[in-house]
Amino acid sequence: MSKLAQKILSNTAIQIGGKIITSVISVLIIKYITSLEGVPGLSGLPAEYKLIYTYLTFFGIIADFGLFTIAVREMSQAEEKDEQQRILGNIVGMRTFTIILTMAMAALFVFLIPSENYTERVKLGVSIAAITTVLTMMASTVSSVLQVHLRMNMPTIALVLGKIVMAVYIITVVFFFQEIPYAFYHLLLAGIAGSLLTFLITYGYTKSWYPFSPRFEIPYWKKVFKEALPYGMAIILSTLYFKVDVLILSFLRDKQEIAIYGFPSSIIEMLSIFPVYFMNSTLPTLSKAYKESKEKTKELLRLSLLGMVSLSLPMVVGGLVLARPLMSLVMNEAFLTGNVVGYYGSDLAFQLLLFPTLFAFVTHLFSYSLIAAGQQAKLLKINAVGVIFNIVLNLIFIPKYGFIAAGITTVFSEMIVLTLTYLNFRKTFQLIVETKKILYLVFASLVMGLFVYLNQSLIHVVPLVGFGAIVYGLLLIPIARQNLMQFRESREK
Repeated sequence: MSKLAQKILSNTAIQIGGKIITSVISVLIIKYITSLEGVPGLSGLPAEYKLIYTYLTFFGIIADFGLFTIAVREMSQAEEKDEQQRILGNIVGMRTFTIILTMAMAALFVFLIPSENYTERVKLGVSIAAITTVLTMMASTVSSVLQVHLRMNMPTIALVLGKIVMAVYIITVVFFFQEIPYAFYHLLLAGIAGSLLTFLITYGYTKSWYPFSPRFEIPYWKKVFKEALPYGMAIILSTLYFKVDVLILSFLRDKQEIAIYGFPSSIIEMLSIFPVYFMNSTLPTLSKAYKESKEKTKELLRLSLLGMVSLSLPMVVGGLVLARPLMSLVMNEAFLTGNVVGYYGSDLAFQLLLFPTLFAFVTHLFSYSLIAAGQQAKLLKINAVGVIFNIVLNLIFIPKYGFIAAGITTVFSEMIVLTLTYLNFRKTFQLIVETKKILYLVFASLVMGLFVYLNQSLIHVVPLVGFGAIVYGLLLIPIARQNLMQFRESREK
């Protein structure tokens, strides 16, 4: 158990470390792209850039259809290497087909949208950026077997290198924007360059370590598709209730609100990937434990809950306190409250979206547990309720209240999904909730929040975030010691 826990934590840490680096690079990219807002004649370009990738997200989720998660679960339960290779080959074949098909649909469908909502530049941009989505998803497909074997070091390095290439390209274009013909499209070509490098490195490494080839076994495709269908639909619905607000804003409100609300939403999306990495690393072990041992399952769930809470609380508290300096660092100050004519700013949007993030972390624990037990069909009904609630409220309130309504609606949608997911989770699993430890985590987060609040006028936000993390880490030492003692006692028994 100790070696296994170390491998899970190591695999998660590698991916989190890579995500932190790529998130910093993404923040730099957002900063440079939003700086175009202040250039005469270029107002609205940041909003169009954001709208292109938001639009493609929906088609990307349809293409994925939960196949990555199902592949990880299936390969973790397969005992023979040949069987794992067969599963991987077929998943690669399936995803290649679905990705190319859905991206082609995205590129064609966008031209049916009226030009007053999506300009010709946005429509052509979708066709270009679709290639980036194809390459990104293919890289993640190939790396699924590495996730099973907890060897995500090279794919993470590939992701970082690809992001660096993309950032250098974009920064160069922004600096010489008015001298480069069709400069806006070069911002999108940068994504292709970065994702192509990531795919080539990931594919080459996986192929050398774990030889495979795409397979097209239609009977197996039908079997996997049938299993993935409820979970895939659940993911599509989950994406809808988290991202549909930006699309509704694009049809019902001024284009400027897309950037004000959309870019903070991208930052939140970066934070939300941490529980996904953690649970992707845990899923193979959780799937085996569910079949073999109730005690191992309970222990994994106990540690996972503490992990989720310990990650999410400081992010939310620190983000609430430092919203304005963080958004000032990430975006052009023209998008902040007080600088935007007729609107609240991105700092308020960021604060609103932090609350559903807190709920989403724990929801991921319950969702992945249901997947490990083969009960992913339950997620479809849950997310259907969430998306209907979200869309109806957004359509009612966004026309009058704009992104404020979108943010508040997202909070309540995530609360509903968390509640329904937990009610289904507890029918199968027993969760040990260590109330004292969780309350201590709340206390540690509040102390950290007070520290950064008192020092935000004295210390720049970047080192202040680091100091806040150190304060929080020191406060976690007592819990770490308790968990170590519990682990030793369980081994002795």
